[in-house]
Amino acid sequence: MLNIKENCKNVDDFNLLYDSVGWGANPKEISKKALENTFYSVSIYEDENIVG
Repeated sequence: MLNIKENCKNVDDFNLLYDSVGWGANPKEISKKALENTFYSVSIYEDENIVG
């Protein structure tokens, strides 16, 4: 089942998704800062795994 989560600021999931499209994962500190400065975001999970 797909679940939509708004403003989920999970650094590990962000890096996993970012890396999965070939952009490479950033250091956690950079991703954390990016997420802290994000006004709004939407993440899609299938069960507990991020897919979008």
